[in-house]
Amino acid sequence: MKRVLVVDDEFLVRLGLRTTMDWEAHGYKIVGEASNGKEALEMFDEADPDILLTDVKMPVMDGFKLIEEARKRKKNLQIVILSHYDEFSYVQKALEFGATQYILKSEMNEQKLIDLFKKLSLKEKEQSSEETDLKTERENYLKDLLFGKAPDDDFAAGTGAAPPAGLFSGNAYIAIRGFCETSMLHEDSRKMLSQTVKTIVDKAFSDASTVLFFYKEQLYFTSIVNVKDGSIITGLQDAVKAMHQLIRNIKQYFEVVEQIGLSRLGKPEGFPAMIGEAELARKVCFFSLQPVEVFYPEMVRGKEKNIRISHSKLSYFIDEKNKTGLREYISGVFNELKSERNYKTFKNTVIDLLSMARTICEEQKIDQTSSLSPAKFSYENCLVMPFIDNVETYIQELYAAIADAAVNRESAYSALVQNTIAYIKNNYSKNISLSDAAAAAEVSSSYLSLIFKQETGVNFSNYLTDYRMEMAKKMLVSTNKKIYEIAEDIGFSSPYYFSKVFREYTGMTCKEYKDKYTGMH
Repeated sequence: MKRVLVVDDEFLVRLGLRTTMDWEAHGYKIVGEASNGKEALEMFDEADPDILLTDVKMPVMDGFKLIEEARKRKKNLQIVILSHYDEFSYVQKALEFGATQYILKSEMNEQKLIDLFKKLSLKEKEQSSEETDLKTERENYLKDLLFGKAPDDDFAAGTGAAPPAGLFSGNAYIAIRGFCETSMLHEDSRKMLSQTVKTIVDKAFSDASTVLFFYKEQLYFTSIVNVKDGSIITGLQDAVKAMHQLIRNIKQYFEVVEQIGLSRLGKPEGFPAMIGEAELARKVCFFSLQPVEVFYPEMVRGKEKNIRISHSKLSYFIDEKNKTGLREYISGVFNELKSERNYKTFKNTVIDLLSMARTICEEQKIDQTSSLSPAKFSYENCLVMPFIDNVETYIQELYAAIADAAVNRESAYSALVQNTIAYIKNNYSKNISLSDAAAAAEVSSSYLSLIFKQETGVNFSNYLTDYRMEMAKKMLVSTNKKIYEIAEDIGFSSPYYFSKVFREYTGMTCKEYKDKYTGMH
C-alpha cells in the first residue's frame, strides 16, 4: 500500500481527509497526521510516506520549508498541496519547490481524490522510467571509466574522460572507492552482499551512481554521490557517517572486512581525479587499519621509495637456522613500509620478497610442498588482503615455511595449517568454527581461510566435516554407541542432521554402513 502523511493546521481538514474515502480499499494508508511542518518532519523517517498531503500556510514551519526538507530525505516523494481558492500564488510557489499536484480543500471528495491519485501514479511511472534511463547512462559512464583498470589503479592525473555535459547536473559530488574481503563467503552470499552494498548506498544518497565488480572473489565498488548541501564539512561528514553505517549494516549479516575511501567534494569534470583521490584514501586504510578514510592533500606522497631487500641476509638466516633473526629482519622491512605509507613502495617491496623467497627455494633445492606451492608466491594473494598486518603475517609464514622445509624437507603444511589441523582433531567434538580456530591461532578468519584452503585444497568447514565423518565411521564399526551418542561425540547437536550428512558423505545410512563394515576394521 502507498503510505500517506497528512499535514494541515486545521483539524477539520485532517478529519475530512481521513473520512472522505475508504483509503485501504484503494491501496492507500494514512500513516501519520501533523499540524505543522515541524511535527511532520519529526515523524517523517518512521512514517516513511510515499505521498505527502500538506497545507502551505501553517504555524511553526510552513509548507515550503517542509517540502524542501522532505525532498532531501526522500527524493521520489510525491507531494500534493492542500489549497484554498485565494492561495493560488502559494500553490504556484509550492509547485516550484517540488510539489507535483494540488487539490482545493473545498472540492475534496472521494472521486476527486481517486482522480488525483491516478495522476500521481501515472507521473510516478513516467519519472521512474526517466530516472532509470538516466541512472543507466551514468553507471555506463562509470563502467567505461573503470574498464581495463586494475582493482588498485591509482587513476593518475590526466587519465580518464569527464562525463558528457548534462549527464550529472549537480554542483557538488563525492567519489567513493570500496573493498570487501569476501573470500570466505559462498557465491550466493557474495551476490547478496553486492546487492546489499548498492541498496545501502542508494538509500544513503538520493542521487548515487554505483558500479560493483568481483576480482579474485573480492568485491570492489565505485560510487559517485551527489551532495545536496554544498557545504564541504557537512557533505563530507554525512558521507563518512553513511559509510560507517554501511559497514555496521553489512557486519550484521556478513563476516567481511571493509575498506572505504572518499574523495574531496568536486564537480563532474573532476570525476577521474576524484576517483583517484578516493582510491588513495582507500589505500591509506590499508596502512592505518581504519575502515574509512577521507582524502587530504598530504596523502599524496613523493616518488615511491626503493626499500632494499638483502637476499644474502635472508639466505644467511635460513642457512643458520636463525628463525628469530629472519622474523626480525622481515618485521623491520614492514615497519619501514608502515612508516612510508606508500602503496607503490609496498607493492614493489612485497613483489621483491616473494621473488627472493622463490629464488631461495630453488637455491636450497626445496621440493614443492603444500605450504610452498606456486600459488604461495603470487602477489595477487597479497592484493586482496585488507590491511598491511595481514600481508606481514603472510610473508612471515611463507619464510618460516621455507626455513622449516630447509630443515625438514618432508614438512607438508605450514605451522599455521598444522596447528589448525591439530585444533580440529582436539576439538572436533565441540561446536567449533573457523572463527574459533582463527582466534586460537591469533590470526584473522579471512587470513586462515585463505591459507588453509591454499595448502589443503579444501576449506575449513569441509575439512572439519570430513574428519568428523571419518571418526563417525570408526565409532560405528568399533563401538555399540547409538546414533545420537555418536552424533553428540563428533559435534552434531542433531542426530537427524548427522544422519543426513553421513548418508551424503558415504552413500549409505549409518545402519547400512555398520552392517557392511563391522568386523572388517
